[in-house]
Amino acid sequence: MKEAKETFDRLGIKKLRKALCKSVAAKPKMWQEAGVSLIVIFVVVIVVLYVLQSGSALEKDELNDKKNMTTAVDCRNKTLCDVNAACKAIDHNHRTCQCNSGYHGNGSVCYDLNECLGRYNCSESARCKNTMGSFNCECLQGFQGNGTTCLDIDECSDNVDNCSQHAYCNNTLGAYNCTCFSGFEGDGKTCRDVDECKVMLHQCNKHAFCSNTEGAFHCTCLNGYQGDGRNCTDVNECNMEIHNCSVHADCTNSNGSYGCTCHQGFEGDGWACRDIDECKLRVDNCGTHASCQNIDGSYVCSCSRGYKGDGHTCTDINECREGTHRCSANSRCINTPGSYSCRCVEGYRGNGEYCYDIDECKSWRSCDLHASCTNTKGSYKCRCNPGFQGDGISCVDYDECEAGDHNCNKNAKCVNTKGSYSCSCNKGYRGNGKDCKVSSASSFLLGKEHFILHILTSVIRHLFAG
Repeated sequence: MKEAKETFDRLGIKKLRKALCKSVAAKPKMWQEAGVSLIVIFVVVIVVLYVLQSGSALEKDELNDKKNMTTAVDCRNKTLCDVNAACKAIDHNHRTCQCNSGYHGNGSVCYDLNECLGRYNCSESARCKNTMGSFNCECLQGFQGNGTTCLDIDECSDNVDNCSQHAYCNNTLGAYNCTCFSGFEGDGKTCRDVDECKVMLHQCNKHAFCSNTEGAFHCTCLNGYQGDGRNCTDVNECNMEIHNCSVHADCTNSNGSYGCTCHQGFEGDGWACRDIDECKLRVDNCGTHASCQNIDGSYVCSCSRGYKGDGHTCTDINECREGTHRCSANSRCINTPGSYSCRCVEGYRGNGEYCYDIDECKSWRSCDLHASCTNTKGSYKCRCNPGFQGDGISCVDYDECEAGDHNCNKNAKCVNTKGSYSCSCNKGYRGNGKDCKVSSASSFLLGKEHFILHILTSVIRHLFAG
């Protein structure tokens, strides 16, 4: 039975049993599903043990027979020892076959002794490897030494590990394990990048864009936001004046963006604004008597010349009344809607703003033929010639004789003529009528007449005096 147990151990059945127990403990569900298979394997193992036990008994009987024979016969006379045995003296008279070290048997038949199944001086961190007649101690993987003494190999420090370049190497007794870096996944020997952005394992702000990088990720705030990507706040493009709105538009901030609205008087999308020509489109509210002038974003109403007001309401300017006309002093100002006119007064000629005197005496005249014309500013004067009387326009002969408006001598006779008169001395006088002298023939008679006339005059004066 002991030999069967040794055979059982040599076949590794004991190790198999331990391995099975560990496996069952690690994965109970799998072994529950494989329960039937385990039962079959157990039955096969019992049968094998039975066969080995039977063979061991036969082998034992054979060894006993040979032992008896080697004891009875001196091994020096015949070659009875096994190749792995030596003929050794028992006493002075007898010699027997004894198996060499590392073998066991009766000497005639020697079997290799599996030292690994018994006691051996290998390190606990070594594996015992049986050889014919001996054994070797080999340090287990992860250890180094002569087998008797085995020291742990630090694969991580010696860089003999096969961890991924994206993994940590953690040394353990006789081995090591590999752990993928943060941002990677796998068994440590093979590590694949984790796309945190795709599987939503990032910590980016909802207003940020996640960019996967090898073993990590990067957060970038979206346009219109600022921050480190994990914390993003709205950028007020309007206050910071970093918008692209037209200079003729209002900027309105919004979350992550902004809007542009063209000013009144402009049209467009806010980024490009064109001036609306209200005058050309006739959408202005200028007055009837006003002109419309387009300007950027608006228009200006200006009352037409001759009108006043704010351009929306215009009233006529009375230039004549306000004295803002340019009429000549010799013209008359006539107000018209939005303007005025100048008309030269009678006696002047021109455009109204410049009037020059008409010389009626040269151009035309209404004076009498017996009158003289004298030009005056803006008019003329007619004066009857000497010997005529009237207003100059109508002149009649003036009877100087009847009017006594002559210078004839008292001894002369005044005779009226057209436009004049003539003087002729009376009879008995001689001269030019203005100066008359008595002639010599009639001087006596003239003296008597004068004497008589003088007496009569004195009497009449005396009578009136009384």
